Amino acid sequence: MLFRISVTSAYGTGINGENSGSEGGTVNATNADGTASVTGYYYGIYVDNFNGGAVDVSADNATSQNYDGIYAFNALGGTSIAVTVTGNVTGGDEGIHVNNNGTGDVTVTATNAAGTSQVTGLDEYGIYVDNENGGSVTISANNVSGDEEGIYVSNDADGTFVSVTTTGTVTSQQEDGIYIDNEGTGGVTVNATNPDGTADVTGYNYGVYVYNKNGGAVDVSVDNATGQNQDGVYVYNDGDGTTVSVTANGNVTGYDYGIRVENNGTGGVTITANTAAGTTQVTGQEYYVIYFDNNYGVAVVVSEDNVSGYYDGLLVNNDADGTTVSVTATGTVTSVNNDGIDVNNYGSGGITVNATNANGTALVDANAGDNGIEVNNDNGGAVIVSADNVIGEDFGIEVDNDSDGTSVTVNVYGSVTSYDDDAINIDNNGNEGVTSLFRSTRPRAITAFTSTTTMAVRSPSPWITSCPRTKRSTSTTTPMAPQSL
Repeated sequence: MLFRISVTSAYGTGINGENSGSEGGTVNATNADGTASVTGYYYGIYVDNFNGGAVDVSADNATSQNYDGIYAFNALGGTSIAVTVTGNVTGGDEGIHVNNNGTGDVTVTATNAAGTSQVTGLDEYGIYVDNENGGSVTISANNVSGDEEGIYVSNDADGTFVSVTTTGTVTSQQEDGIYIDNEGTGGVTVNATNPDGTADVTGYNYGVYVYNKNGGAVDVSVDNATGQNQDGVYVYNDGDGTTVSVTANGNVTGYDYGIRVENNGTGGVTITANTAAGTTQVTGQEYYVIYFDNNYGVAVVVSEDNVSGYYDGLLVNNDADGTTVSVTATGTVTSVNNDGIDVNNYGSGGITVNATNANGTALVDANAGDNGIEVNNDNGGAVIVSADNVIGEDFGIEVDNDSDGTSVTVNVYGSVTSYDDDAINIDNNGNEGVTSLFRSTRPRAITAFTSTTTMAVRSPSPWITSCPRTKRSTSTTTPMAPQSL
């Protein structure tokens, strides 16, 4: 092993290690108090491993005025790279830069017990990892800030995974808070949470961006995430991927979409944005709050507390055969310009929409948009819609069922209001009829048309009447005992 190590003047590198041997090398710039510090004009710590072995860099604090706080490079003959920081790392370009062409894992740890470790890239990335041929990538950090990405991971290694865990604040001034491009087959895990629920990821474009190309599951958990110009959380799962899970414990905001998932993988998708307190808020300022497009996966499960979108509050497009769609909303869903909840099912499974809570106060509000709840079932199974309170500019609840051999059930426990049309409109081309657990004392409460011999509405009815429509007049339902149509 051959190392040249130097602590330089104001115009060099703090620690410079170049290894042409086959056993790798270790740099340890720490002390028991965590106050050791390395400062360089170019690099704080620079390690270039040419031939073989592992690279292990440990530092309390490292600073570079022009390039990277810590730079670690592993050539083709190398194995693993580990970078451990307990204090603060600042780079004029990047805080921590790792480029691995070796065969081993990459591990970057920038944490301490107090949760105050800070990695900063003033001009580029906070933490940058490019893993070409090695093993898996694991990053653990408290707080990270980058002018471009806060945390950037590009993983091209087969049979590997990417895991990113943050417990504090991750920010990007120009790009994404956390960006992961994974071509490994082991999937991606992002966990940006802490026990207090205060972890936060903010990006100029995306808060969290995950592109999973070659396989494995994607699991993203955040307390709070913001995409100032695009999405709060974005996940794209390509054809060889399996399941996708997105969990939000606090507030997720995107200029375009709050949470957006596009699934071409073979597994199911679960989006959960709720807590025991019911205070989770997901917002899409320009388009949809929660957008999900499922092309080849299995079940779709969406659970959320409160969402607010400029177009649909919550949009699900399911094209996967043999799949079910389940949407649960326990708080308030708001759409300014389209539908509150919009489900389009082209798979063969059933659809369940449950917009209720224990107090009966759940609300789907599209009073300035189109329909409160809209369900289009083209090829699937039975449709079940349950709601406490729904408001629509057009229909309060609209169900269009074109699937043979299926039924439609609508359960209303509070009020359904339409300003311009019918409170509930059901167009059923299945052959199992319609059941409505609801009755109205107001006119134009429900319309239902069926191609079967079982009529959805018998008129005249003692609890459904009709009257001429008045522009912006309110049609409201009130709950009573279950009724079978």
